[in-house]
Amino acid sequence: LPAMNWLLLKNSLLVGGLTTLLAASFGFLAALWLAGLERRWRHRLLAVAVMALALPPFLVTNCWLHFLGYGGVWRGWLPLNIVSLGGTVWILSLLTWPITLLQVLSAWQRLEPSQLESDVAVSGWWLIRGLLWPLAQTALTQAAVLTFVLALNNFAVPAILQVKVFPAEVWVLFNTTFDTLGALRLSWPLVVAPLLLLLWFARRGLPWPRTEGPVSAKLFRQQLGPCWFWLCGGCTFLLCLLSVGLPVFQLMSEGPVSAKLLDRKSVV
Repeated sequence: LPAMNWLLLKNSLLVGGLTTLLAASFGFLAALWLAGLERRWRHRLLAVAVMALALPPFLVTNCWLHFLGYGGVWRGWLPLNIVSLGGTVWILSLLTWPITLLQVLSAWQRLEPSQLESDVAVSGWWLIRGLLWPLAQTALTQAAVLTFVLALNNFAVPAILQVKVFPAEVWVLFNTTFDTLGALRLSWPLVVAPLLLLLWFARRGLPWPRTEGPVSAKLFRQQLGPCWFWLCGGCTFLLCLLSVGLPVFQLMSEGPVSAKLLDRKSVV
């Protein structure tokens, strides 16, 4: 590969790695809160999380350009540059955090009441470190690999924000020359890197026999402690607001975004 391509590949790996770290952190905190909620509220928030996962990337990117772009309405009091590598990581994290949430929450369904009631003094951080984290490790690994692959191969968000990444060059090569084989040869790092990562981190989960019913939300909430529960709740509420509420509000308040997106890109 040419030298410039290696630089773009490095940018892509950086975007993918940072997005994975941030999205996994968001999803883990959200899972802690949802595990302590009653069934009806948990299902409602899971629906919001699925909406965040299903939102078109260009729509979310256009929303943040509206608020934090060069001419954004928030730039006067919040001088953050969304047109950057950090902005790309932020938007991709808002799009992919539900992957970790769904995986970890599913892993915690294997918890039994006796595992929490055996020592009621183990709560808060020690509960997370000693029980919840080990139980969710395999799910976290799978979610991290999937998030990394999606972030590594995403070119829509970086292209709109003018962040030079490797998938964008592959797309330009294919779109300008229609050289399918050339684009395939050029994109081998995007295929090999995720496969190697999957083989390296793939581990079989430890058998976790289950003889009782699932842990009730009240018991989980009690053992987690009010401090952790409400801290995770506040973070999750803010996350849902930023990843779903803000784009939907901007879409409903300003109407069709296709022409506005072109205007934003011309400003950028």
